Amino acid sequence: MSLALGATWVVFVVLWQTAGLPVAGLAGGHADVLMLIVLVWAYLRSPRQAIALAVIGGFTVDILSAHAPGVTVLALLPAAAIGGFQGIKLLDTDWVSPAILAVGSTVVFHFILLVLLNVQGGAPPLWDAMMSTVLASAVVNGLVTPLLYAFVWLASFDVRPSRRRLRTT
Repeated sequence: MSLALGATWVVFVVLWQTAGLPVAGLAGGHADVLMLIVLVWAYLRSPRQAIALAVIGGFTVDILSAHAPGVTVLALLPAAAIGGFQGIKLLDTDWVSPAILAVGSTVVFHFILLVLLNVQGGAPPLWDAMMSTVLASAVVNGLVTPLLYAFVWLASFDVRPSRRRLRTT
């Protein structure tokens, strides 16, 4: 999957997440699909490309919401950095590490987002929000990550027989 196709996919996911996903949730938490895509893309492909997706997706979220421009981008950038920890491999499977990284990345993402929104005066108290929704979202994201990992991993293969290895650049 090229970066252009990934950017198109990110815009589609942002529209889907903004329009319909906030309704669905588990114990007060919801899947942060955009953040997970940035994390998994950085883990499988390239942190530089993940930063580009974070900027495109973050500004799209900010345009569609009441956030100041750049707030979501700043919250997404650590996911690209955390996804770059490709050397971390737990057990013998490669999808466990991104799932664990997703839990930590969710906490960082929401913390930065809530701090920036509190500075603007448009968010609930930080501690209440962290305890009520962020921990539940971290669990949901940890469970959803293997599905996104599989999708990005499969989409990263070239369909030509001579190039059927995982591209990392």
